[in-house]
Amino acid sequence: VIDFSENKAGHMAQIKTPDLGGINNSIEAVLYCKQHHMGAYLGGTCNETNRSAEIGAHIAMATSPVQYLAKPGMGVDEGYMIVYNEMSRILALNP
Repeated sequence: VIDFSENKAGHMAQIKTPDLGGINNSIEAVLYCKQHHMGAYLGGTCNETNRSAEIGAHIAMATSPVQYLAKPGMGVDEGYMIVYNEMSRILALNP
């Protein structure tokens, strides 16, 4: 992520928490991309848990990547609603 961002090797970097080893590294990667004017796509895998998707929603709301993956699963509806519902709960806590 660092090399791609510094060398402007694309318009957007896909940041996958399982590949980076932890949510702390995903947070740093999104912020690093933003500092270097590269889009950040906070992704993951389809094989995640409901809880990891909810935590990812918090990270996405805090770091503002260009995109966030609706997860878990291969379908659209399930992952979308899990993420949407969690983001709605976050917004309800911060009116």
